[in-house]
Amino acid sequence: MKRYKLKKDLPTFKAGEEFRLAENGNLIREGNATLDYVVAYSRGTLENFPNILADWFEEIPERPKIVWDLKKGDECWIVRCSDCSAPYAGRYAWHGDDMLRHFRDMGELFLTEQEAERHIERSKARAILMRDTKGFKVGKNNGRFYFIRYDIYDDDFDVDYWSSDNSGTYISSPINFATEEDAKESIDKHRREWLIYLGVKNSDETE
Repeated sequence: MKRYKLKKDLPTFKAGEEFRLAENGNLIREGNATLDYVVAYSRGTLENFPNILADWFEEIPERPKIVWDLKKGDECWIVRCSDCSAPYAGRYAWHGDDMLRHFRDMGELFLTEQEAERHIERSKARAILMRDTKGFKVGKNNGRFYFIRYDIYDDDFDVDYWSSDNSGTYISSPINFATEEDAKESIDKHRREWLIYLGVKNSDETE
């Protein structure tokens, strides 16, 4: 779906307003509380005068759709649990109701079933890796902590550390370790979980 921005004022529209090509070929502007949309130019007009778009509008580069772009009736997915079952991806139609808005605002609403299932896998992996920290909190050890990173060129993990005389001068990632040994032990025991948590691979690629 192509989108356009008006470059110069027209009698009924102002420069900077955004428009989109509808499925029927009409160029429309999104409406307001009383109108769903306003037709700026019909498909026939655009076909008869192809220079309209080139002379009066600039195309807006497309960007990937995100959950804040959802419109009424769009398919979306959230992570659900029921009757003590394992978490699963539940399908819904977006209607802007409070429940789905809450899931969206918490980062628990997704555009596809695959995204929701990957979120479940990553959450499970994070819980396991947090256990490996043995309760360590950044700010102990005189401000020194160890963290794990993945080198895409070597296709492997390594352990690095950060230290400061003032533990209040930094903000750390959620998973850190008191010692290098603890970090390496976590990699050895839970390599699969680290691959999932860091987004290097999906669960079906780690087998």
